[in-house]
Amino acid sequence: MRAPLHITTLIAIFITTLITLALA
Repeated sequence: MRAPLHITTLIAIFITTLITLALA
């Protein structure tokens, strides 16, 4: 696979972290 599931999960966690920091 060119795009393993763990990469998608990592991106999702990164975006969630950005949102959390923005709302903090």
